[in-house]
Amino acid sequence: MRLKDSLGFWDYVKAAFHLKVRLRALGHLPLNKLLLGGFAILAFGHPGFLFLGLAYETAYLMGLSGSQRFQRLVQGRKYLAWKDGEAERRQQALQALDDPARLRHRHLESLCARILANSGLDSARGLNSLQSEELNQLQVIFLRLLQAQQAATLLLGQVSEPGLRSEITRTEERLAREPENSAVQRSLSGTLEIQKRRLENLKRIKESQKVTEAELDRIEKQVTLISEETAVGGDPEFLSQRLDGVIRSLDEAQKWIADSSQLFAAIEGEAAPAPPRAAQKE
Repeated sequence: MRLKDSLGFWDYVKAAFHLKVRLRALGHLPLNKLLLGGFAILAFGHPGFLFLGLAYETAYLMGLSGSQRFQRLVQGRKYLAWKDGEAERRQQALQALDDPARLRHRHLESLCARILANSGLDSARGLNSLQSEELNQLQVIFLRLLQAQQAATLLLGQVSEPGLRSEITRTEERLAREPENSAVQRSLSGTLEIQKRRLENLKRIKESQKVTEAELDRIEKQVTLISEETAVGGDPEFLSQRLDGVIRSLDEAQKWIADSSQLFAAIEGEAAPAPPRAAQKE
């Protein structure tokens, strides 16, 4: 996550405006807001304090928000908040998996922890190291693959290919008996098109299951190999090169995961009946 690129100038200005300063025995106080309030009160006695307050606030915001040290502070706080949210989202995703998938992910986590230990990184350095972030990214990809695999399995359990083929056959037989260009014929033609599209999507999902399992197996074997290699060498530079190569090789897998998510949504949407007209307006 490149927070430096995602944060703009006004994000730093906003952070400077709301900044709280820790004072001994008083705790964290919004000094900037308190000073602005003081200027506003004094302005009732003399309007010049209003302009003085505006000048102070402009200088304060421009100076602090442009400070690289302050920007790093804001980036660090945002990163910690993002990490907390990521941990919560990951935990929710793991809870939604079935037991075999959770065990599979837990095994990968243990391998990644062993890699960090073998590479000679202590826990404090490891949490902020490039190697740790790359291993974390690898686990995220693995989790998304497990989610895609489970989604495909659930969907295939709900849609029967033989049943769908039977529906297509019955629709084609009904269509052949209807007069050309009749309302019923047009309706059946639309239904037949949807059924054929669902069948095609079903084939793609079955193929995606094979790809998912192959990618999961590849990640497990690659992480196991890295674990064995770091146990022998324990070189952080070597670890970075190996992890970088693994993650680059999974770029296509990540693109495929995104395409699969759209595919699952498409086939589920085609299987569902259209909502009532009143609901569509909402």
